[in-house]
Amino acid sequence: MEPINPRHNLLAISIGRSLEERRSIYDSVRMSWRISEDRARSADYILAHKGGIVLDVFIADEWVDSSDERFSRYIPDGHVYNPPRKGFIGRQAPGEILDLYRHTRLPAVKKGAASPIRYLSPQGDFDQ
Repeated sequence: MEPINPRHNLLAISIGRSLEERRSIYDSVRMSWRISEDRARSADYILAHKGGIVLDVFIADEWVDSSDERFSRYIPDGHVYNPPRKGFIGRQAPGEILDLYRHTRLPAVKKGAASPIRYLSPQGDFDQ
């Protein structure tokens, strides 16, 4: 499997647990993350990965609080995240972008890193 070669600002999100709950890849990656909305908006594409292998690529059209009604079927009634988390409403990336990133391997995580969120760019990792 080829290592990833970022040509864009990328937000990589690990979806292992959500995917195991039998959600679609899109529903697994789009919510509910402790993330800076400004930083999330700086990403050109969102990579859904499991075990460092990119499964799919999305474009976020809108970032919203995870309390948004469009996420209601995934959040237990009355549950409130504190601090608030974010999620996105979006779509799959176009074919040429999928060809660039899908089925590539992310760089190994730094020792001790536990966040499911990583940022990559043409200049290298810029993990938080």
